[in-house]
Amino acid sequence: RADREMAGAEKGRWEVRALVADEEASALRERASTLSAERDALTASLDEAQLLLAAAQQQHVKAQQQLAEASSARDADRDSLTAALAEVQQQLVEARGAWDVERGAAQQLLAEAEQQRAEAERARDAERSQAQQRLAEAEQQLAEAQQR
Repeated sequence: RADREMAGAEKGRWEVRALVADEEASALRERASTLSAERDALTASLDEAQLLLAAAQQQHVKAQQQLAEASSARDADRDSLTAALAEVQQQLVEARGAWDVERGAAQQLLAEAEQQRAEAERARDAERSQAQQRLAEAEQQLAEAQQR
């Protein structure tokens, strides 16, 4: 009888251990299920983040391309403006040179005209002086003729 009681007690302990082990296994299965769901959620988040990163990288590449195009266009505009400015400066130099030549020619013509005017005035003064001298001589001859 004592052996039976001991055997019954031992059986009870094993049954309790089996129940505890079964509960622990159930808790571990539940924890595994929770971790699996969390892993699936994290995988989905990672996939979404990778898609967002890929989209951002594409936008970055596109922005860099647009920046390069804008920079190239700016450089072309700058080169075009620089060429136009150089052409305008060359035209200005040529116009100044032509103006200097024309001004020099005009000054020379003016000097020649001044010289011709001065010569004409001297000739006129000489003719006037001669005319006055002849008039004086004529008046003197008239006076002499009247005295005779």
